[in-house]
Amino acid sequence: MELIKVLKNKNYGLLAFMFSTFIFLFLPFVQSLANNTDLWYSIILKQNHGLNLVLFLIFSAIFGIFVSFQIYKFRQPKVCSIRKSSTGVLGSVFAFFVGVCPACIGFAGLFFPATIITTLVIFGSIFMLISIFLILLSIHLNGGFKKPAK
Repeated sequence: MELIKVLKNKNYGLLAFMFSTFIFLFLPFVQSLANNTDLWYSIILKQNHGLNLVLFLIFSAIFGIFVSFQIYKFRQPKVCSIRKSSTGVLGSVFAFFVGVCPACIGFAGLFFPATIITTLVIFGSIFMLISIFLILLSIHLNGGFKKPAK
């Protein structure tokens, strides 16, 4: 797969790690509006027997891989027009509003009414799965799961 070829390159592998770590630290900070970030982490550990934590870790890893792969694609020589897929960006933005745990309703509360926030928190796992799917779809549409050209 082209994605594995990209990640084996130490620069892009390091980028993927850096962006994964960034989103792992930044998303809770933004969602809790910089208040009680430690509460965010402690609640996500207990909620749904750790399911939301697993989904959050998967999202963080996939996000880093997606950004690294996109940077790789943008740096490649352009010999013909490139199909661009914005589904990964959509999935990433969507994840900022998804209530992964009840401690993160602060950020969503700035934009949505209470009924929508409650729905995002209650069904946060499903919405996080949708975000992960959208990022994976973007990697697929950009050829990340195809065999690399020689």
